[in-house]
Amino acid sequence: MTSAGTPGELRLYRRDEIVRTPPQPRLSPHDPGLKEALLTTEFAGTGPREVLLVGVIPGEVRTSVGLSPAVRSAVPAAVAEVVRELDRLGVPARVRAVPLPLDPWWERA
Repeated sequence: MTSAGTPGELRLYRRDEIVRTPPQPRLSPHDPGLKEALLTTEFAGTGPREVLLVGVIPGEVRTSVGLSPAVRSAVPAAVAEVVRELDRLGVPARVRAVPLPLDPWWERA
């Protein structure tokens, strides 16, 4: 899905918005085939009832490792949206007594 906006802005998409248009050719690793997966599982009768895609508008898309400052600053808001959605679904998130160590794969060189 492509959205216009300021780098770092969140975009939230529900299932109906994702599958509204026909699938397009995948052109990069940033095109994960979510629409195709949703349509396939729906056809098989096993699709999820609830879907929320939380996206962040990038400043640029290129082949590299790491997050731009704008996208990095949007991560806490994206996490908050996921927690809000879990709560809406009756699955409240819990803070771990002992947090896992941070080791984001996208920061590895």
